[in-house]
Amino acid sequence: MADQLKVFISSKEGELESERLMVIKAIKSLFLNPVSSEIRSAKFRSMKEVNEKEVRSSDIYIGIFGRKYSSPTIQEFSIAKSSMIKRFIFKKYLKESETRDEQLKQIVKEVEDAEQGTVTEYFLDIFD
Repeated sequence: MADQLKVFISSKEGELESERLMVIKAIKSLFLNPVSSEIRSAKFRSMKEVNEKEVRSSDIYIGIFGRKYSSPTIQEFSIAKSSMIKRFIFKKYLKESETRDEQLKQIVKEVEDAEQGTVTEYFLDIFD
């Protein structure tokens, strides 16, 4: 497992759980090492501290953005960016009746700038 690329998966806890599990499954099918709170054992340190360390030691960052803003998710993205880790952002298309939090809208707009070195893509659902 030490030779496998580490892929950190980040999104708002409690949102997009099915999507997160599908990403974990896909990463494992590629024989890569997914890093996510769903599959991490309990630690004696704070989740923030653990996640920040895990992001820094990862080879790839995957962010899954939905409707809700999450400061830990944005912090993890910022760490990946400043650490020059490859970043892939998947943004869920929202129904007309749904809206993205204003703070998350701004982050999504910034992330979509190709000059930032982040690959972005929209998706409709986990089977898209």
